[in-house]
Amino acid sequence: MHWMQTEEGLGIAYLTGDSVLKDTSEAKYWLEKTHEHGSSSAEDTYCNSLPSNKQKGCKL
Repeated sequence: MHWMQTEEGLGIAYLTGDSVLKDTSEAKYWLEKTHEHGSSSAEDTYCNSLPSNKQKGCKL
């Protein structure tokens, strides 16, 4: 499970630009990976980062 936390952490870092250059495409890639591996929060993290008009119906 440690690797899943690392994937999700990378996704969040790319979303926020924390220690890496902000890159929403890269963030989505890593959050999709961790979602596929069973993360219950990755989809919410990604969808909540979108503008409010794009959050409804958002899926990874």
